[in-house]
Amino acid sequence: MKRINGMVVAAVLLVTLSACTRKWSERSLMGTYHLIHPTGCSTEIQDSTLVIRDDGTYDQHVQLKNGRSETVENGHWNYERTARKITFSQFLVSSEISFSTEPSHPAAIFVNRGGDCWYQHPK
Repeated sequence: MKRINGMVVAAVLLVTLSACTRKWSERSLMGTYHLIHPTGCSTEIQDSTLVIRDDGTYDQHVQLKNGRSETVENGHWNYERTARKITFSQFLVSSEISFSTEPSHPAAIFVNRGGDCWYQHPK
């Protein structure tokens, strides 16, 4: 009986630790990001910001070199912790919507690794 109780306690601790780790990874992605090296994504982009909120929504603002602006407001995002990928419902600076992340400091979302274009938080 003691062995079963010990296994139950260990299982509860493992689930709790896993949930805390998942939440930490997601929380570390929250905040305002700035596009680094925007021409690596597109020669038309001058600047862009991305705001990721903990309620699963985001805003993306893109300033184009021709003076136009494009915006996504209250889009939805999802984070897959094991793959370290974030997926957006819509994304303005790429035809892709799923990207590799680095949730540590500084947090980064890699839009185009070949073109050295990524969002970073903080700037």
